[in-house]
Amino acid sequence: MKKAFFALYIVLLTYASSSVAQSSVTLFGILDEGVSYTNNIKGSSSTKTASGIKWPTYWGIKGQEDLGGGWDAVFNLQDQFDINSGAMGYGGLLFGRLAIVGLANKDYGQVTLGRQSDFMNDFLYLVSDREQYLTLYSLAPGNLDRIGGGQLNNSIKYRYGLGTGISLGAMYAFSNSGTGTAANGTARSFELRYTNQSVRALAVYTDIHGVSVAPASSIGSSSFLGYQLGLGASTVVPLNSLSIAALGMSYTYQKLTGMVTYTNVHMDSVRESGALQTLTLGGIYRFTPAFLLEAGASTSRLSSSRWNQLVATLDYYLSKGTDIYLTADYEHASGHGQTAELYMSGGPSSTGSQAIVRVGVKHYF
Repeated sequence: MKKAFFALYIVLLTYASSSVAQSSVTLFGILDEGVSYTNNIKGSSSTKTASGIKWPTYWGIKGQEDLGGGWDAVFNLQDQFDINSGAMGYGGLLFGRLAIVGLANKDYGQVTLGRQSDFMNDFLYLVSDREQYLTLYSLAPGNLDRIGGGQLNNSIKYRYGLGTGISLGAMYAFSNSGTGTAANGTARSFELRYTNQSVRALAVYTDIHGVSVAPASSIGSSSFLGYQLGLGASTVVPLNSLSIAALGMSYTYQKLTGMVTYTNVHMDSVRESGALQTLTLGGIYRFTPAFLLEAGASTSRLSSSRWNQLVATLDYYLSKGTDIYLTADYEHASGHGQTAELYMSGGPSSTGSQAIVRVGVKHYF
């Protein structure tokens, strides 16, 4: 498998190098690596290297070909991986992060088909492309609102700009026989967006049928929608449906950008129903074009469980493509059988609080 992957990588790289003039093929990616210290995982502290925390670590190849008459053929293939082990993400899928092909027209919009995330992931881009006030650790409990990404197989997505800064999007995923956290039923996602020089506003609705989640390994709860969970376990909970309604807005004034988002995740299992609600406030302050402070605070609730989170990051750009950062994440959780567990922290705390401090480097290519 590794040999096949390496051979494919060389072929794609060669194709990208030889085809730039003809079809604007680009090889790109992000490398994010650092050392994270967690104060409490099941009663003990932990220090380890971890990749893909500030931004996902991935490489990709994308292209665009002019078909004439204002039409372009487009494609985008992305593979996420772990720097420390070399393991491929998404269960070893070659292009598990993104695999699409489609057509684009400046007057009629863009349609893409393949494996792609629903519109919830767009909430990360309420700020400029290379800035982010959240980390992977500070996502909503379990990433159940899918802001951190949630791919749908067999999907078709359409985006269209209405002019005057307004655009809309619609997405439909056909049912499939996926396993784990793949959606086995149909899915729909819709987006309405407004942007100008100072304001970015976003409204999204996503509805997914026949999907499974693994909350025991990411929210520190002993029970979830009628299922008993072992803390830190990988217990999978099947959902009949998962519906998300979300609103978000950012406003930029001189050196400061402020953001607010609200997500409401309604989940139906065969045993119980519940709604996870999360309100997040964030901001970015630019001391200089190269030195930024990024911070956020959120509060989430599901039944009797409560999670309050704080994140702060100092980010310094050594160049246009490389930056170093220091970030700290903190969570306090309360409720029956509830402990703190920041998303992807490695395990639940033995108490209602957990904190992670990380030093990292990020490089764009």
